[in-house]
Amino acid sequence: MDALLQRVRTGLTRDDLALVAVPLSIAFVFFHLAKLTRQRRTTSLPGPPSTSLFFGVDKDILEAEDSGVLYEEWEKQYGAVYAIPSKLGSRDIVLCDPKAIAHYYAGDTFTYQQSSASRSFIGHY
Repeated sequence: MDALLQRVRTGLTRDDLALVAVPLSIAFVFFHLAKLTRQRRTTSLPGPPSTSLFFGVDKDILEAEDSGVLYEEWEKQYGAVYAIPSKLGSRDIVLCDPKAIAHYYAGDTFTYQQSSASRSFIGHY
């Protein structure tokens, strides 16, 4: 630790800066390439703008007296299927159409284990 502090006090060399800058640059490029490919594979959905860089609209939802009112307003404005900005730039898809919800759960058997009661309830609507 003392050697590191001594090195900082005497000044950093170009090699020291390169040891930090090169890996950070590579990570930055890979992060943005991954983000571009992920965006290319998904359909662009309308939705409310983000109110926070870190929290998206999650903070607004938590602070709302009735979060259901927010979702209903967004449904009226953006339609039955929309995306809301979430934490750290991620997006959550919101489905308000019962048939779309039933179709999603019918095909997604690994994430959601359907009980017979939920299957009959979803199938009814």
